[in-house]
Amino acid sequence: MEKKPEWKELIPAWKKFIRVFCIVIIVMGCVNTCARSGRAPKPVTVYYGPSGYEELDQLLDHGSYEEAVELCMNELEKAQKGSDKEMELHALIGEIYGSYIGDREQAVTYLEQAIAAARKNKNQSVLSDACYCMSKVYVNLGGDVETGLEYAREAEELYRDELGENAIETANAMLNKGILYFKGNQWEKALENLEPAEKIYETRQGGDWDACIRIGIASMKLQKYEKAEEAFLKAKEISQKAENDYYCALSSLWMGEWYVDMKEYRQAIDSYEEALEFFGTDLRYPIDKAKIYNNIGYCMIQENGNWEDGILYGILACQAIEETGDTSEEIEEEREDFKRRLKERYYDEWKPDATDDEYEAWYQRVVLDGEDWEEE
Repeated sequence: MEKKPEWKELIPAWKKFIRVFCIVIIVMGCVNTCARSGRAPKPVTVYYGPSGYEELDQLLDHGSYEEAVELCMNELEKAQKGSDKEMELHALIGEIYGSYIGDREQAVTYLEQAIAAARKNKNQSVLSDACYCMSKVYVNLGGDVETGLEYAREAEELYRDELGENAIETANAMLNKGILYFKGNQWEKALENLEPAEKIYETRQGGDWDACIRIGIASMKLQKYEKAEEAFLKAKEISQKAENDYYCALSSLWMGEWYVDMKEYRQAIDSYEEALEFFGTDLRYPIDKAKIYNNIGYCMIQENGNWEDGILYGILACQAIEETGDTSEEIEEEREDFKRRLKERYYDEWKPDATDDEYEAWYQRVVLDGEDWEEE
């Protein structure tokens, strides 16, 4: 079977409680590691001490992240050197840079300061949170996987000691470990961390979409198809309860992938079409839209054995990319890839003796100008 196209890096979902003296951050956000999606993190709620810094909460809630950093910087200037407040502010600023602004360098700088101070002050609470936040930087913004795992392991150990085996914080640290193993294609180790994390999430909050979808993918890589199906179905259930259209669409997309591996092409098409209800109308996801069209075309061929049944989807895949008007390197690479697929999978079957120039003229007329593919 032809190798299926790779799907974009999944979007992790976070539920994080940072408990540092006067700072508690509750993160319920999504940081997309693929810049093309353009999805901003969801709001964060921040409670900053008994005196109340509602302004900081409001800034983060409305996406005013630079202003939030500025507010924290003003507080940092007032903080005593070496104090717990200075250490806590470093952790908070690092978290904002890492999870909301996406500035890896600044995030690492401030979190390193928080970690160093927490070790010196023997403040295990801040140390666990800062290590967790640092591991999240490696999850969301890249870096050496092993280094990220070291931070995640330390956070997990500290949370277990402080809060217990079944604490949400412990699950969050295991989730980060699982994702980092996932990024390193270490599927067994990924499952060893993702599955127990998901059990905690299920008990505490009904499950976690990101953990489920990654369990499904890792299980597919290991050819554990029954477990993969269960995980994808659960991910879909979670996203439906949360009324999250994006996650619903991704769940359907991955169910489509599962059906393709099972060679159940009609069910795969149905799942891809469900995903297309979202990706086909949201202009922020042209590559995903193109890939879904491409996969439907492939399934049509496999189901019916006739390339003509899939050619319209191959054309739609190319049109989805062309309609963006985006000339970035990434889009150009995808454009050439889908253009090549259209030629090799369909056009060459139709006109095996045609020249490249003839294909270019056909592509212009059919894909760009929207004319019927069979007309000369």
